[in-house]
Amino acid sequence: IRVSKKIIKPYTDEITKLLAKTKNIIIIGDVHGEYYGFAAALISAKLMNPDLKWTGKKNILVQIGDIIDRGFYSMEVDGLLDVLQQEAKKSGGKVVRLIGNHEFEILKKNYYICRV
Repeated sequence: IRVSKKIIKPYTDEITKLLAKTKNIIIIGDVHGEYYGFAAALISAKLMNPDLKWTGKKNILVQIGDIIDRGFYSMEVDGLLDVLQQEAKKSGGKVVRLIGNHEFEILKKNYYICRV
């Protein structure tokens, strides 16, 4: 399927503006409820301090899904992302959250893929 430049131009313009005012884009996926490992990764990337406060300034964190399942702290990971999303916005940064296949299967009520 071909995509018309006219159709995608608003999207590409928005991405260009966002990238112009962004320092770094950090992409993390497949956390699977591993709260402490996820927190350690965010601290190492200088997006968060040990007090769980956003320190990423104008950086962008993209969480590409699969925050749930397998680990024991899926709710805590979700809550941390909620807080960081709000804090990042206040300082010119951004937290982008996508759903992964585990979240998608739960939305479809297919619980066989994960432990809930």
